[in-house]
Amino acid sequence: MIKILHCATDDKFVDMALQSFKRQSNVVNHLAVFSVSEVKYVKSIVDFSLSKWAIFKASTTKLFNEYDLVVFHSLNPVWFRIINKLDMNSKIIWIGWGYDYYNYITGKKMLYLPATADLNNEIAINNIKTELLVLFKKIFYGSYLKKNILNKIKVFSPVLASEYFLMAKNMKEISTMTYSPWNYGNLEDNYIKDLNEFKVTGGNILVGNSATASNNHLDLIPILKKSKINHERKIILPLSYGCSNYANNIVHRFSLHPELNCHFLLNFMSLDQYIKTIDSCGFVIMNHVRQQAVSNIIMMLYFGAKVFLRESNPVYCFLKKIGTVIFSIEELESDVNLLNDNINDNQLELNRVAIRSYWSQKKNDSNTKEIIKAGLRED
Repeated sequence: MIKILHCATDDKFVDMALQSFKRQSNVVNHLAVFSVSEVKYVKSIVDFSLSKWAIFKASTTKLFNEYDLVVFHSLNPVWFRIINKLDMNSKIIWIGWGYDYYNYITGKKMLYLPATADLNNEIAINNIKTELLVLFKKIFYGSYLKKNILNKIKVFSPVLASEYFLMAKNMKEISTMTYSPWNYGNLEDNYIKDLNEFKVTGGNILVGNSATASNNHLDLIPILKKSKINHERKIILPLSYGCSNYANNIVHRFSLHPELNCHFLLNFMSLDQYIKTIDSCGFVIMNHVRQQAVSNIIMMLYFGAKVFLRESNPVYCFLKKIGTVIFSIEELESDVNLLNDNINDNQLELNRVAIRSYWSQKKNDSNTKEIIKAGLRED
Protein backbone atom coordinates (compact mmCIF):
# COMPACT_ATOMS: atom_id res chain seq x y z
CA MET A 1 0.00 0.00 0.00
CA ILE A 2 1.37 3.41 -1.01
CA LYS A 3 1.02 6.14 1.63
CA ILE A 4 0.67 9.65 0.20
CA LEU A 5 0.53 12.87 2.20
CA HIS A 6 -1.10 15.82 0.40
CA CYS A 7 0.01 19.22 1.66
CA ALA A 8 -2.10 22.28 0.88
CA THR A 9 -3.35 25.58 2.11
CA ASP A 10 -7.08 26.13 2.56
CA ASP A 11 -8.21 26.23 -1.08
CA LYS A 12 -11.21 24.97 -3.06
CA PHE A 13 -9.01 23.04 -5.55
CA VAL A 14 -7.77 20.59 -2.93
CA ASP A 15 -10.99 18.53 -2.97
CA MET A 16 -10.66 18.03 -6.75
CA ALA A 17 -7.12 16.74 -6.28
CA LEU A 18 -8.08 14.19 -3.65
CA GLN A 19 -10.91 12.82 -5.81
CA SER A 20 -8.52 11.63 -8.51
CA PHE A 21 -5.91 10.27 -6.08
CA LYS A 22 -8.56 8.39 -4.09
CA ARG A 23 -9.69 6.58 -7.24
CA GLN A 24 -6.26 4.95 -7.52
CA SER A 25 -5.89 1.40 -6.23
CA ASN A 26 -3.41 0.48 -3.47
CA VAL A 27 -3.11 4.08 -2.34
CA VAL A 28 -3.84 5.62 1.07
CA ASN A 29 -4.23 9.40 0.97
CA HIS A 30 -3.91 11.73 3.94
CA LEU A 31 -4.35 15.49 3.91
CA ALA A 32 -2.38 18.13 5.81
CA VAL A 33 -3.79 21.66 5.58
CA PHE A 34 -1.95 24.76 6.71
CA SER A 35 -4.29 27.50 7.86
CA VAL A 36 -3.97 30.40 10.30
CA SER A 37 -7.68 30.11 11.13
CA GLU A 38 -10.48 27.57 10.84
CA VAL A 39 -10.44 25.67 7.54
CA LYS A 40 -13.09 27.23 5.31
CA TYR A 41 -12.78 26.09 1.69
CA VAL A 42 -11.49 22.51 1.94
CA LYS A 43 -14.45 20.17 2.42
CA SER A 44 -12.49 16.89 2.53
CA ILE A 45 -11.49 15.31 5.84
CA VAL A 46 -8.36 17.05 7.11
CA ASP A 47 -6.08 14.52 8.78
CA PHE A 48 -3.55 17.07 9.99
CA SER A 49 -4.40 20.72 10.61
CA LEU A 50 -1.18 22.71 10.84
CA SER A 51 -0.77 26.12 12.42
CA LYS A 52 2.01 28.59 11.64
CA TRP A 53 4.09 27.22 14.53
CA ALA A 54 3.94 23.65 13.22
CA ILE A 55 6.59 24.42 10.61
CA PHE A 56 9.20 24.68 13.39
CA LYS A 57 8.31 21.42 15.18
CA ALA A 58 10.44 18.30 14.82
CA SER A 59 7.28 16.21 15.14
CA THR A 60 5.95 17.73 11.90
CA THR A 61 9.09 16.78 10.01
CA LYS A 62 8.92 13.28 11.48
CA LEU A 63 5.30 12.97 10.33
CA PHE A 64 6.17 13.96 6.76
CA ASN A 65 9.05 11.47 6.63
CA GLU A 66 6.65 8.59 7.37
CA TYR A 67 5.07 8.77 3.89
CA ASP A 68 6.12 7.14 0.63
CA LEU A 69 5.20 10.28 -1.29
CA VAL A 70 4.59 13.88 -0.24
CA VAL A 71 2.57 15.96 -2.70
CA PHE A 72 2.65 19.73 -2.37
CA HIS A 73 -0.32 21.42 -3.98
CA SER A 74 1.49 24.65 -4.88
CA LEU A 75 4.87 25.44 -3.40
CA ASN A 76 3.63 27.96 -0.86
CA PRO A 77 6.38 29.43 1.37
CA VAL A 78 4.64 27.96 4.44
CA TRP A 79 6.19 24.59 3.48
CA PHE A 80 9.76 25.76 2.91
CA ARG A 81 11.16 25.11 6.40
CA ILE A 82 9.55 21.65 6.53
CA ILE A 83 10.88 20.60 3.11
CA ASN A 84 14.33 21.88 4.04
CA LYS A 85 14.39 19.49 7.03
CA LEU A 86 13.03 16.43 5.21
CA ASP A 87 15.33 13.47 4.52
CA MET A 88 17.26 13.74 1.27
CA ASN A 89 15.66 10.49 0.08
CA SER A 90 12.14 11.85 0.59
CA LYS A 91 10.04 11.56 -2.56
CA ILE A 92 8.41 14.94 -3.23
CA ILE A 93 5.95 15.96 -5.95
CA TRP A 94 5.29 19.63 -6.63
CA ILE A 95 2.02 20.38 -8.42
CA GLY A 96 2.39 24.02 -9.45
CA TRP A 97 -0.39 26.58 -9.60
CA GLY A 98 1.35 29.45 -11.37
CA TYR A 99 1.89 32.04 -8.66
CA ASP A 100 4.48 29.72 -7.10
CA TYR A 101 6.72 29.50 -10.15
CA TYR A 102 5.95 32.33 -12.55
CA ASN A 103 8.78 34.52 -11.28
CA TYR A 104 11.08 31.92 -12.79
CA ILE A 105 9.52 32.41 -16.21
CA THR A 106 9.10 36.16 -16.26
CA GLY A 107 9.68 38.97 -13.78
CA LYS A 108 6.70 39.87 -11.62
CA LYS A 109 6.44 43.35 -13.15
CA MET A 110 6.16 41.84 -16.62
CA LEU A 111 2.79 40.37 -15.63
CA TYR A 112 1.17 43.78 -15.32
CA LEU A 113 -0.01 46.01 -18.13
CA PRO A 114 0.47 49.82 -17.79
CA ALA A 115 -2.72 50.86 -15.96
CA THR A 116 -2.49 47.90 -13.58
CA ALA A 117 1.19 48.58 -12.92
CA ASP A 118 0.33 52.15 -11.94
CA LEU A 119 -2.42 50.95 -9.59
CA ASN A 120 -0.05 48.45 -7.98
CA ASN A 121 2.47 51.22 -7.34
CA GLU A 122 -0.24 53.33 -5.68
CA ILE A 123 -1.34 50.44 -3.48
CA ALA A 124 2.26 49.72 -2.47
CA ILE A 125 2.91 53.37 -1.54
CA ASN A 126 -0.26 53.55 0.54
CA ASN A 127 0.28 50.21 2.24
CA ILE A 128 3.68 50.26 3.88
CA LYS A 129 2.30 48.11 6.71
CA THR A 130 1.24 45.48 4.20
CA GLU A 131 4.67 45.52 2.56
CA LEU A 132 6.33 45.09 5.96
CA LEU A 133 4.00 42.19 6.73
CA VAL A 134 4.94 40.52 3.44
CA LEU A 135 8.63 40.95 4.30
CA PHE A 136 8.05 39.49 7.78
CA LYS A 137 6.26 36.46 6.29
CA LYS A 138 9.14 35.86 3.88
CA ILE A 139 11.58 35.78 6.80
CA PHE A 140 9.24 33.76 9.05
CA TYR A 141 8.54 31.08 6.46
CA GLY A 142 12.11 31.01 5.21
CA SER A 143 11.59 32.15 1.62
CA TYR A 144 15.38 32.38 1.28
CA LEU A 145 15.39 28.57 1.37
CA LYS A 146 13.57 28.18 -1.94
CA LYS A 147 16.66 27.45 -4.04
CA ASN A 148 17.74 24.80 -1.52
CA ILE A 149 14.43 22.97 -1.42
CA LEU A 150 14.11 22.82 -5.21
CA ASN A 151 16.96 20.30 -5.16
CA LYS A 152 14.82 17.96 -3.03
CA ILE A 153 11.84 17.88 -5.41
CA LYS A 154 11.64 14.79 -7.62
CA VAL A 155 8.61 15.54 -9.83
CA PHE A 156 7.22 18.86 -11.04
CA SER A 157 3.85 19.36 -12.73
CA PRO A 158 3.06 22.94 -13.73
CA VAL A 159 -0.28 23.75 -15.34
CA LEU A 160 1.13 23.62 -18.89
CA ALA A 161 3.96 21.52 -20.30
CA SER A 162 5.42 24.57 -22.02
CA GLU A 163 5.98 26.19 -18.62
CA TYR A 164 8.12 23.29 -17.44
CA PHE A 165 10.33 23.46 -20.52
CA LEU A 166 10.68 27.26 -20.26
CA MET A 167 11.87 26.91 -16.66
CA ALA A 168 14.05 23.85 -17.25
CA LYS A 169 15.86 25.65 -20.04
CA ASN A 170 17.08 28.34 -17.64
CA MET A 171 17.21 26.58 -14.26
CA LYS A 172 19.35 23.58 -13.39
CA GLU A 173 17.16 22.85 -10.35
CA ILE A 174 14.08 22.44 -12.56
CA SER A 175 15.86 20.48 -15.29
CA THR A 176 16.74 17.73 -12.80
CA MET A 177 13.06 17.25 -11.90
CA THR A 178 10.87 14.81 -13.79
CA TYR A 179 7.99 16.42 -15.66
CA SER A 180 4.63 14.69 -15.29
CA PRO A 181 1.41 16.23 -16.68
CA TRP A 182 -1.45 16.65 -14.20
CA ASN A 183 -4.40 19.03 -13.81
CA TYR A 184 -7.02 19.68 -11.17
CA GLY A 185 -10.45 18.19 -11.70
CA ASN A 186 -12.17 16.78 -14.74
CA LEU A 187 -15.25 17.47 -16.82
CA GLU A 188 -17.52 14.72 -15.51
CA ASP A 189 -16.89 15.20 -11.76
CA ASN A 190 -16.28 18.92 -11.59
CA TYR A 191 -16.59 21.31 -14.49
CA ILE A 192 -19.69 20.06 -16.28
CA LYS A 193 -21.17 17.70 -13.68
CA ASP A 194 -24.86 17.20 -14.58
CA LEU A 195 -24.48 20.04 -17.11
CA ASN A 196 -23.31 18.20 -20.22
CA GLU A 197 -25.83 19.97 -22.46
CA PHE A 198 -25.78 23.30 -20.62
CA LYS A 199 -25.02 26.29 -22.83
CA VAL A 200 -24.46 29.91 -21.92
CA THR A 201 -26.59 32.35 -23.86
CA GLY A 202 -26.87 36.08 -23.95
CA GLY A 203 -24.61 39.05 -24.23
CA ASN A 204 -23.23 39.50 -20.73
CA ILE A 205 -19.45 39.65 -20.43
CA LEU A 206 -17.38 37.87 -17.78
CA VAL A 207 -14.16 39.79 -17.04
CA GLY A 208 -11.28 38.16 -15.13
CA ASN A 209 -11.42 35.46 -12.50
CA SER A 210 -10.20 36.98 -9.24
CA ALA A 211 -9.12 40.05 -7.29
CA THR A 212 -5.50 39.76 -8.34
CA ALA A 213 -3.48 42.30 -10.30
CA SER A 214 -2.45 39.72 -12.92
CA ASN A 215 -6.01 40.02 -14.29
CA ASN A 216 -5.08 43.49 -15.57
CA HIS A 217 -8.67 44.68 -15.15
CA LEU A 218 -7.99 48.40 -15.55
CA ASP A 219 -6.31 47.95 -18.91
CA LEU A 220 -9.59 46.60 -20.31
CA ILE A 221 -11.60 49.74 -19.56
CA PRO A 222 -10.63 51.54 -22.82
CA ILE A 223 -11.61 48.47 -24.89
CA LEU A 224 -14.94 48.04 -23.09
CA LYS A 225 -15.74 51.75 -23.52
CA LYS A 226 -14.76 51.66 -27.17
CA SER A 227 -17.15 48.77 -27.80
CA LYS A 228 -20.12 50.90 -26.69
CA ILE A 229 -21.87 47.87 -25.27
CA ASN A 230 -25.63 48.16 -24.87
CA HIS A 231 -26.30 49.21 -21.29
CA GLU A 232 -28.63 46.24 -20.83
CA ARG A 233 -25.62 43.93 -21.14
CA LYS A 234 -23.83 43.32 -17.85
CA ILE A 235 -20.09 43.27 -17.28
CA ILE A 236 -19.52 40.76 -14.48
CA LEU A 237 -16.28 40.89 -12.49
CA PRO A 238 -15.55 38.03 -10.01
CA LEU A 239 -13.57 39.61 -7.14
CA SER A 240 -14.25 37.29 -4.21
CA TYR A 241 -10.90 35.52 -4.43
CA GLY A 242 -7.62 37.35 -3.90
CA CYS A 243 -6.72 40.73 -2.40
CA SER A 244 -9.55 42.77 -0.83
CA ASN A 245 -7.59 46.03 -1.22
CA TYR A 246 -7.17 45.38 -4.94
CA ALA A 247 -10.85 44.42 -5.23
CA ASN A 248 -11.94 47.69 -3.60
CA ASN A 249 -9.81 49.66 -6.04
CA ILE A 250 -11.28 47.82 -9.03
CA VAL A 251 -14.84 48.44 -7.81
CA HIS A 252 -14.06 52.13 -7.40
CA ARG A 253 -12.30 52.57 -10.76
CA PHE A 254 -14.93 50.72 -12.80
CA SER A 255 -17.73 52.56 -10.99
CA LEU A 256 -16.32 55.82 -12.39
CA HIS A 257 -17.66 54.64 -15.77
CA PRO A 258 -21.45 54.33 -15.31
CA GLU A 259 -21.87 53.69 -19.04
CA LEU A 260 -20.41 50.24 -18.27
CA ASN A 261 -23.08 48.20 -16.53
CA CYS A 262 -20.72 46.54 -14.04
CA HIS A 263 -21.68 43.89 -11.50
CA PHE A 264 -19.09 42.85 -8.92
CA LEU A 265 -19.02 39.38 -7.36
CA LEU A 266 -17.51 40.01 -3.93
CA ASN A 267 -18.59 36.92 -1.98
CA PHE A 268 -17.39 33.35 -2.43
CA MET A 269 -19.82 31.19 -4.42
CA SER A 270 -20.31 27.45 -4.76
CA LEU A 271 -19.99 26.06 -8.29
CA ASP A 272 -23.80 25.81 -8.55
CA GLN A 273 -24.20 29.47 -7.58
CA TYR A 274 -21.47 30.47 -9.99
CA ILE A 275 -23.14 28.62 -12.88
CA LYS A 276 -26.43 30.43 -12.20
CA THR A 277 -24.57 33.75 -12.23
CA ILE A 278 -22.68 33.23 -15.48
CA ASP A 279 -25.37 31.44 -17.50
CA SER A 280 -26.01 34.65 -19.46
CA CYS A 281 -22.31 35.31 -20.14
CA GLY A 282 -21.80 34.53 -23.81
CA PHE A 283 -18.46 36.35 -23.72
CA VAL A 284 -15.36 36.01 -21.51
CA ILE A 285 -12.35 38.32 -21.41
CA MET A 286 -9.25 37.19 -19.46
CA ASN A 287 -6.53 39.81 -19.68
CA HIS A 288 -3.74 37.79 -18.06
CA VAL A 289 -0.24 37.81 -19.49
CA ARG A 290 0.54 34.58 -17.67
CA GLN A 291 -1.30 31.28 -17.37
CA GLN A 292 -4.21 31.73 -14.99
CA ALA A 293 -7.88 30.73 -14.61
CA VAL A 294 -7.51 27.63 -16.79
CA SER A 295 -10.45 25.84 -15.14
CA ASN A 296 -12.69 28.88 -15.69
CA ILE A 297 -11.60 29.14 -19.31
CA ILE A 298 -12.18 25.50 -20.24
CA MET A 299 -15.53 25.49 -18.45
CA MET A 300 -16.73 28.58 -20.31
CA LEU A 301 -15.46 27.24 -23.64
CA TYR A 302 -17.33 23.99 -23.04
CA PHE A 303 -20.48 25.94 -22.18
CA GLY A 304 -20.31 27.89 -25.43
CA ALA A 305 -18.81 31.25 -24.53
CA LYS A 306 -16.65 33.26 -26.89
CA VAL A 307 -13.37 33.57 -24.98
CA PHE A 308 -10.70 36.26 -25.44
CA LEU A 309 -7.14 35.82 -24.13
CA ARG A 310 -3.92 37.72 -24.69
CA GLU A 311 -1.71 36.27 -27.41
CA SER A 312 1.25 36.34 -25.00
CA ASN A 313 -0.62 34.09 -22.56
CA PRO A 314 0.65 30.50 -22.93
CA VAL A 315 -2.92 29.26 -22.40
CA TYR A 316 -3.92 30.98 -25.66
CA CYS A 317 -1.15 29.15 -27.55
CA PHE A 318 -2.03 25.84 -25.89
CA LEU A 319 -5.75 26.09 -26.67
CA LYS A 320 -5.01 27.07 -30.28
CA LYS A 321 -2.70 24.07 -30.58
CA ILE A 322 -5.32 21.54 -29.40
CA GLY A 323 -7.93 22.93 -31.80
CA THR A 324 -10.25 25.14 -29.78
CA VAL A 325 -11.90 28.20 -31.31
CA ILE A 326 -10.33 30.96 -29.22
CA PHE A 327 -10.02 34.71 -29.80
CA SER A 328 -7.33 37.18 -28.81
CA ILE A 329 -7.67 40.46 -26.98
CA GLU A 330 -5.47 41.98 -29.67
CA GLU A 331 -8.14 41.03 -32.23
CA LEU A 332 -10.76 42.59 -29.99
CA GLU A 333 -8.79 45.83 -29.80
CA SER A 334 -8.85 46.00 -33.59
CA ASP A 335 -12.48 44.96 -33.95
CA VAL A 336 -14.76 45.58 -30.93
CA ASN A 337 -17.67 44.19 -32.94
CA LEU A 338 -16.39 40.75 -31.98
CA LEU A 339 -18.33 41.31 -28.76
CA ASN A 340 -21.60 41.37 -30.69
CA ASP A 341 -21.73 37.84 -32.11
CA ASN A 342 -21.78 34.62 -30.07
CA ILE A 343 -19.96 31.54 -31.36
CA ASN A 344 -21.98 29.14 -33.52
CA ASP A 345 -22.88 25.49 -32.89
CA ASN A 346 -20.04 24.15 -35.06
CA GLN A 347 -17.48 26.18 -33.09
CA LEU A 348 -19.02 24.99 -29.83
CA GLU A 349 -18.69 21.33 -30.86
CA LEU A 350 -15.04 21.83 -31.90
CA ASN A 351 -14.33 23.26 -28.46
CA ARG A 352 -16.08 20.41 -26.67
CA VAL A 353 -14.20 17.74 -28.62
CA ALA A 354 -10.83 19.39 -27.90
CA ILE A 355 -11.56 19.87 -24.20
CA ARG A 356 -12.82 16.31 -23.71
CA SER A 357 -9.49 15.00 -25.04
CA TYR A 358 -7.57 16.74 -22.25
CA TRP A 359 -9.93 17.10 -19.28
CA SER A 360 -11.97 13.88 -19.16
CA GLN A 361 -12.07 11.75 -16.01
CA LYS A 362 -10.27 8.96 -17.87
CA LYS A 363 -7.40 11.30 -18.79
CA ASN A 364 -7.31 12.71 -15.24
CA ASP A 365 -7.05 9.22 -13.71
CA SER A 366 -4.35 8.19 -16.19
CA ASN A 367 -2.27 11.26 -15.35
CA THR A 368 -2.71 10.61 -11.62
CA LYS A 369 -1.49 7.03 -12.01
CA GLU A 370 1.56 8.23 -13.96
CA ILE A 371 2.51 11.03 -11.56
CA ILE A 372 2.47 8.56 -8.65
CA LYS A 373 4.70 6.18 -10.62
CA ALA A 374 7.06 9.04 -11.47
CA GLY A 375 7.25 10.07 -7.81
CA LEU A 376 8.09 6.54 -6.61
CA ARG A 377 10.56 5.73 -9.38
CA GLU A 378 14.07 5.17 -8.11
CA ASP A 379 16.79 7.37 -9.64
